[in-house]
Amino acid sequence: MKKFHYVVTNPNGKKQKGTLYASTKESAIEELKEGGNILLTCDEEVAEKGFMFGLNRPSFSFEEKMLMAGHMATMLGAGVTLTESLEILIDQTDYKQNKLMLEDVLHRVNAGQTFADSLSEYPDVFSEIYVNMVAVGEKSGSLVEVLAYLQQQLEKEYELRRKVVGALVYPLVIVSLTVMMVFGIMFFIMPKIMKIFTQFDVELPLPTQILMFFTELATGKPLVFFASVLAVLGLAVYLLKAQFMKPFWRTILMHAPVFGRLMVDVNMARFSRSLFSLLKAGVAIDKGLEITSKMFSDPLYRELVLQARDKVQKGAALEDAFKGHERYFPILAVKMLTVGERTGNLEQTTEHLAVLYEQNVDNITRNLSVLLEPMLLVFMGILVGGVAISVILPIYQLPSLIGR
Repeated sequence: MKKFHYVVTNPNGKKQKGTLYASTKESAIEELKEGGNILLTCDEEVAEKGFMFGLNRPSFSFEEKMLMAGHMATMLGAGVTLTESLEILIDQTDYKQNKLMLEDVLHRVNAGQTFADSLSEYPDVFSEIYVNMVAVGEKSGSLVEVLAYLQQQLEKEYELRRKVVGALVYPLVIVSLTVMMVFGIMFFIMPKIMKIFTQFDVELPLPTQILMFFTELATGKPLVFFASVLAVLGLAVYLLKAQFMKPFWRTILMHAPVFGRLMVDVNMARFSRSLFSLLKAGVAIDKGLEITSKMFSDPLYRELVLQARDKVQKGAALEDAFKGHERYFPILAVKMLTVGERTGNLEQTTEHLAVLYEQNVDNITRNLSVLLEPMLLVFMGILVGGVAISVILPIYQLPSLIGR
């Protein structure tokens, strides 16, 4: 629906201003003229320029969406109406753009639009699985139960993200400290040692020459040095996010120790939990696969699940739908899905799979620092050891040079 701002004169001759939601301007005008009103203006609201360029957009965090589902489930379950629940949420919201978004959702609901369709007007905030589960709840009359399931789904997803991010903190701290140590050597130690090396007319080892080059650049032209560092970091970030590089990074991660298994387990936990929530809400298996595919950030997983959806729509069993992709969908998961489908307990099976893979992720992330220690030691040895060798090699040559 579109939003229109209007000014009318009622039969008593009094001007009235307001907003109205309608599918077309013609239907809005027709509705406004009912009751003998005289229409003065009716203009469709146009998005502000700042909104079009990504400014002033609603900023609803993952936790806020999770709490919104939980609070609305509680309020609706206690007998509070949908519009009253939205009004309470608006009163509790501080951020201006979020408040405007919820007010817009409330206006749309009051205008006769469904709650799900109102939320779908903000696809950057509410994911398709969020909107579809709400739609299923509205159609089936079980919105309270669906919102409760949705909160549980978001809680599991939030916990999964928190564990993965938390597990990567220790390796990042170690890498950062190692890099800072190298920079400290370059800025404070190497300039003093370089004065000794330059007093002797001798060809220095290649590692020392490389280190001296970067040291001279960092101390003599710091702006150029830091601009080069930022350029390299920017290029690295671009290559990590570039669409054409994703297959390459995926292949590396899938074959990397620890990370390969973690990647599969995280995606399988997300797949199982999302599909379980949708089946619990009454969504058909093919529609559930379609919505679940959009939960993945990895294009390959999205494509594989959509291919499985197409095969299921043609009458194939889940075992056949995922056949040939054992690296991404382990045989154990596919077999369990097949058994669940044959016995009519697919909903319960997906829940068991979700719990299984969430426990796997928990075990890996809990021991990630221990599992990564050998790789971190190798990284530190190469970086710090390379700098140490670059400094020590010429020092061993000094006695022979002094003796000449």
